[in-house]
Amino acid sequence: MIIRSIRNFGKTYEQVANIISDTEELIRSKATLDFEPDDCEVELSRDFPETIYLRSSLNPIRIRESTKLIRSDSGVDFVIENIYDPRFFHSESEVKNHFCKSVSIVYEGTGYYIKDNRKFDFSDRYFENFELDFPDELFRMDFQICEENFLYEKVENLKISINHNEKYSNIFYPYGGFYFYGCHPKHIEPCLCRAQFEQKNLLIKSYTFSSLLNKNIDVTQSDQRNNKIEFKESPHIGLYEKIKNGTIKIKLKNKEEAIFKSTAVFNLENTNLITIKFIKEEK
Repeated sequence: MIIRSIRNFGKTYEQVANIISDTEELIRSKATLDFEPDDCEVELSRDFPETIYLRSSLNPIRIRESTKLIRSDSGVDFVIENIYDPRFFHSESEVKNHFCKSVSIVYEGTGYYIKDNRKFDFSDRYFENFELDFPDELFRMDFQICEENFLYEKVENLKISINHNEKYSNIFYPYGGFYFYGCHPKHIEPCLCRAQFEQKNLLIKSYTFSSLLNKNIDVTQSDQRNNKIEFKESPHIGLYEKIKNGTIKIKLKNKEEAIFKSTAVFNLENTNLITIKFIKEEK
């Protein structure tokens, strides 16, 4: 407890006690001076911290769906029973077997805050006389995937010469999120795929969304059969951008309340552990 000042209201004391720095000093002086509570005015300092950091972890949810893809040509059906099976990956796929359905950020139970340029550690959701209010799962980012009820491409009489090695469809489909253990959150982003023939086999060629953007490929553009990807939200924004843009909010309260928003994320290399920085949201 910090005691800022005691104001003299007329009594004469043997010892000057205009400023008492902390509770221990107050108790010592009080025993010596024997003053009454009405004789002074106590002002408590309970300012909000400037910055709060929460230690958290990234937890992916794997894709287990079995999604069938059927394409026909000249009366012959080409079938992939599960488009997430590594056996059907194209040899030139940019993303191989690093997919997830969603990634959640879970609080690991410790953190620290910065106040008056000093660092103070805490555990659980309490420090000083403040209480932090937020769920264990701070945030979850879900990715669109090809579920069983997803209307996949089944086109009769495709004008594709199967004898050619690199004939393919230009139709892209959501393929989950890109993730691998120990990766930085800025690498977690949506994936897309398309069906492609190679040596008379139907294979899945997968890409990260950013790589298609770098190639100036507009994956949301309709083709001649009016196929178009419709995203639930802009795939331009990955997990890293969401954290930096203040998507995660925590509440700090005692007699007053303040909302802190996420502004940065730091990862511990080769682990799934991250630390998220929060600053007070301006009203």
